[in-house]
Amino acid sequence: NSTGSGHTIINLNNKSDLVINNGAKVTNTSTSGYAISSQVTDSTIKIDGTETLISSYYRGIYLSNNVELRMTSGKVDVLPQNNISANPIGIRVTGTAVANIEGGTISCDEKNLSTENRENIISKGIAVDGGTLNIGEPGNLVNVTNPCIFGDDYGIALNDTNQTTKSIKFYDGVIKGKTAIDEASLGVTITETGYSICYSKETINSNVCEVATLGIPVAKIDSRYFKTVQNAFDFVENNTQTKVDIVKTHTTNSIGTVSSGKIIILDLNGNTITATNGITNNGTLVFRDTTEGGAVTSSNSAVTNNGVFKLQTGKIITTGEDHTIINNSELTVSGGTVISGTSGQSLGTSVHTIYSKTQGATTIVSGGTIQNYRPNGYTINIQEADSTLTISSATITSVYRGIYISSNVVLT
Repeated sequence: NSTGSGHTIINLNNKSDLVINNGAKVTNTSTSGYAISSQVTDSTIKIDGTETLISSYYRGIYLSNNVELRMTSGKVDVLPQNNISANPIGIRVTGTAVANIEGGTISCDEKNLSTENRENIISKGIAVDGGTLNIGEPGNLVNVTNPCIFGDDYGIALNDTNQTTKSIKFYDGVIKGKTAIDEASLGVTITETGYSICYSKETINSNVCEVATLGIPVAKIDSRYFKTVQNAFDFVENNTQTKVDIVKTHTTNSIGTVSSGKIIILDLNGNTITATNGITNNGTLVFRDTTEGGAVTSSNSAVTNNGVFKLQTGKIITTGEDHTIINNSELTVSGGTVISGTSGQSLGTSVHTIYSKTQGATTIVSGGTIQNYRPNGYTINIQEADSTLTISSATITSVYRGIYISSNVVLT
């Protein structure tokens, strides 16, 4: 343990080897030193053992020149204190160093800092000035939990504006931080065929953080990919209109929930989502299929709308014993197709294509096709008082009954 201003272990000789394993602990409780600093040519550092710990109040490991680190397990744990001299870092890779992070945990966690110091500190799990960073191992099944890299502000990022040549390859593991990966500055290479960096959200230390793993994406926002539609919905900032593009036809148990305050344009791009449970909308959701040919098909209700839902193009289908769109707020159908059931289907319950059972709900139909194949359902059923149904242009068909409006419902 080092408590002064220096490093705990420093490599000074070329071609030296350092092995830390079997639960060994290297600590540095100074405010300006590394637990391990290796700056000499052709040296190696090996870290393994689940109980092995490299801990520091400031920075964990410094790698420079041709130093090579291989970490297979163990933990690098940086817990910055209020009096540290600069931004804390778990591992810093510079020059022509090589860091092979095959397993274990790297954490740079601000939980011991005061609120004021948190605002002035930028924490990074791994900071890269140059050299090579390999996360995980190539050629095996992708592991999305190990290694784990966390930085309160950045999981992986540049240390500064230094643009030294660097190589970062992501094979396995999970990376977390307010910004998980500074992709724009770093340029991360994915070598596992068919995979992309996929994002989700997680609350850590009361902060909402990004979580990055490799995955096969089904949706994207701009250049960011997601393994589920719900992950994409969660990534949308409140009160900012955001387009979520579906990039793959897929099957899922539940499509997702749009939270209140979110404004989302969901574009199928010709893809089909088959689900047991559809979409619950509590915000503003615009549904379209610009490529055409796609659909949302759900066993239960395809859309439950508690906010503002606008169907422009695309198909929405329910195949089970539930209503296709349940409207509890504001629904506009200006195009597309809404279908309940399939031709010749016989079900015992009264199932409707558009069903509104909330007082004061608004349904506007100005285009598109609304169909009901049920032998005992309405195409449009508006139940509650003070609701409105406005129809200006649409094709409405049913094998049983077309439109039902209850008392005190206004039909225009």
